[in-house]
Amino acid sequence: MKLNVKTLTWGYRGILAIVWVSAGLWLWNTYYGANRSTTTYLSLDTGLIEITEDSEWMDILLNGEKIGYSFTSTQRTEDHDVALNSFMHLNTIIAGYPTTVTSQYRARVDSQYRLKKFDFFLNSQSFTTRLKGVRDGDRLRVRIIQGQDSSVISFPAPPDLTPSMALKSLIVRQGIAPGQNVSIPVYEPMSQSVVPVQIRHLGKTWIDWDSTRVEVNKLQIEYNGFPTIVYLDDNGLTYREESLMGLVMQRTEGKPDVSSLASNKIDLAGFYSVPLTGSLSLPVTELTVRINGLRPEFLPSSPLWKYRDSPNDSSVFTFRSGPEPAPYPGMKYLKGNAFIQSQRPEIKQLAKALIGDQSRPGYQARILVNYVYKELDKVPVANLTSALEILSQKKGDCSEHTTLFTSLSRSLDLPTRIRIGLVYVNQTFMYHAWPSVYLNGGWLDVDPTLGQYPADATHIPLLEGDLENLSSLIPILGHLSITLIHAENSNARP
Repeated sequence: MKLNVKTLTWGYRGILAIVWVSAGLWLWNTYYGANRSTTTYLSLDTGLIEITEDSEWMDILLNGEKIGYSFTSTQRTEDHDVALNSFMHLNTIIAGYPTTVTSQYRARVDSQYRLKKFDFFLNSQSFTTRLKGVRDGDRLRVRIIQGQDSSVISFPAPPDLTPSMALKSLIVRQGIAPGQNVSIPVYEPMSQSVVPVQIRHLGKTWIDWDSTRVEVNKLQIEYNGFPTIVYLDDNGLTYREESLMGLVMQRTEGKPDVSSLASNKIDLAGFYSVPLTGSLSLPVTELTVRINGLRPEFLPSSPLWKYRDSPNDSSVFTFRSGPEPAPYPGMKYLKGNAFIQSQRPEIKQLAKALIGDQSRPGYQARILVNYVYKELDKVPVANLTSALEILSQKKGDCSEHTTLFTSLSRSLDLPTRIRIGLVYVNQTFMYHAWPSVYLNGGWLDVDPTLGQYPADATHIPLLEGDLENLSSLIPILGHLSITLIHAENSNARP
């Protein structure tokens, strides 16, 4: 069956989540100071004596085109805590589909900006995820709510843990001198993790804003290898932030003009694609390519390196469709979590009903691939999504297809890992996620988004995990290209 191109392109959803929701979350949550009434210090390196109430609107631009806006505010409470609030709105196009993503992040921190509690919302394509967290001693307890379903997770939290949106205010309060480097542990709701954020003062510079020249401090803020340049003055007022791949946020006076968002024509699926030199015809059973722009230090734990074609050339790789012999992985790939809900009774019952009396694992996996492929409408979703919520909505992109399949297969005691990487479509490679099932002494890549059993050889794995490590891809976004060397069972032309 010939697949519609749109069926293949929702793999970039991981990129949207990485750039805008995972990495970008703290980016747009760190703006304060548009309406300051007082200044209580003379320069950024002395530190702030007293935090004033403020709020700020920012335009979000991609390659100079406005795709959204954000609003942030901070204020003192009667008990000397600080209340933080941030809202973000994005209008963009994903694989030809107009898509709106909104998010709100509220947090309470003490006078030292140490996290006490938070409430986070994310909405995209009728999927709404809410995370409610509270500090309990040296633990952070987080309730994840999707529809009528909820679950609780808990993990260690360092004493000086701060929410992502408090980062800039904390820097301003503590002070940072030119040439100084500091590291701050930041809680990131999308990845449900604590990450060290590195801040370096690169010195003073001048920036043009609203027909004036303003002297600002130039800071580099690095999150999971993803650097952002921040320009703020000695009062802590942010004028501009610049990140990779043309992503910019800049200060605006008052609420931005939202009418201009309707004219946004940037399709993120194409914007974040990886170009191919050469031509492929599907299906491909064996593929040899050169991946340009990728070095081992970018993704040191990537499964990609075992597919290297030659020990003397770290850029050439060969991939084959079909089983890959490997020892039994144990229980690691049978566990569930808040999103891969393999232990939930509803998932177990559905999986057993689908396979009926079929006892052969390979046939069970094939049944699940066909079910997920046919059951879910192909719709881009920029959200955290659990298996039960996916079943309720019956739609999604590669992340939703992969999450549901993995939940069902693990519930049948079929070890299943999730791979995040690239897949070929329309003369280019798109970011994508798919499952790999352990069958008969080896791993077999399958693709319920595309209805492939097994997945073809154009599936190039960059990461493995339960979608919790997507931000590891950030340093390579916009830097890769692929050159075709050889392909089997296709009309390839290098």
